Amino acid sequence: MGYFYLIFLNIQHFWVQTYENEPYQKGINKVIELLQKRLNTIDPSKSIVDLFDTRESLENLCLMSGGHVRNLLLLMKEALKYTSTLPISKKALQRSISELRNTYKNTIYANEWEALAKVYDSKEIVNDKLYRGLLFNRCILEYRYQQPDGETKVWYDIHPLIKGIKEFQDTYNQLYPG
Repeated sequence: MGYFYLIFLNIQHFWVQTYENEPYQKGINKVIELLQKRLNTIDPSKSIVDLFDTRESLENLCLMSGGHVRNLLLLMKEALKYTSTLPISKKALQRSISELRNTYKNTIYANEWEALAKVYDSKEIVNDKLYRGLLFNRCILEYRYQQPDGETKVWYDIHPLIKGIKEFQDTYNQLYPG
């Protein structure tokens, strides 16, 4: 059990949305399970679901993290910072999302918005310095899954927080109108 737990905590990120940008409930549930395991180390009698005003808020936290554990814990920490009493409110969660979204906005250069729009549309990256930099900065996330025949498939998407940034939306709508 301890070995599995260590492996589980070393996973970089989970798949929380599908290739078609729909929520992936199995992945969201895994992220919730991870948060519960973290909470169990502090207080095994508490449920992670009860720390949020609604299950929808908890699932939104999972989606906005992109399934990336580091962002998940950062969003959780920030939401707690904006909370004076439990449960964590939708407003506190939204404030933490806005703060991290602004951090991402400040890391993206003007010439990178078009590349992000292309990744969002195609789910592919070009193997060059620009795209690798966006991948390294977690503006682009890599997702992997096993097909029934054992073949590993890879696809890419932008971090979900970036979808809410006006510059991204404007660039995407300009490149892909309608």
